[in-house]
Amino acid sequence: MIESVSTIYRPLFTITFLHSGYQTPLENFLQKGMTVVPDEATKKLFINYQMDYRFFNNTLTCFIQCVLVVPPAPEPKSVFVPINGDIRLRFLLHFSSDFFDKTWITAAGSKQLYRFSNKINNAVAGVLLLSVGPVAGDADLTTAAAVGTDEDCFGVIDMYNSGTTNSSYDLLDAGNVLFKPAPAFTIKFKSKI
Repeated sequence: MIESVSTIYRPLFTITFLHSGYQTPLENFLQKGMTVVPDEATKKLFINYQMDYRFFNNTLTCFIQCVLVVPPAPEPKSVFVPINGDIRLRFLLHFSSDFFDKTWITAAGSKQLYRFSNKINNAVAGVLLLSVGPVAGDADLTTAAAVGTDEDCFGVIDMYNSGTTNSSYDLLDAGNVLFKPAPAFTIKFKSKI
């Protein structure tokens, strides 16, 4: 007798980075100007909660292992390892000199960095922005001491499972049930070219 085991992963959320200086009608190559990586605490959460991420072209996708809520019905799905309590997933942003050359953004140095979060309420025409304004800018700058990163970076993205001011920014529905489709967020950068 052969036993089959299947593991299901579903996107928990996606973040699309928009920057006209890194795209053509046929291609988006923003990942050549920036990197997105989880911090050490988030790497541990990924292990504990059976999660992972991918950053490809201009989209960060965070995946989580899930199970059927009422098998054999394919929907809804809930997280495999229940998330009890508050968690924060932090992604560190690193930009190349080419990115600064192509972007209207302040090179803030070591005392300030950009902070983007789903604890904001800035939905414009149905687009859930993670920046304070319509594009990333000085309003998103925060003191490095207030952010408290363990690693040098240009900015952070903090995604919380609770405490959002607008339910559209929630990562999970009640009872750790995944949204279908997964919440989709956007960070826009203003191009110099």
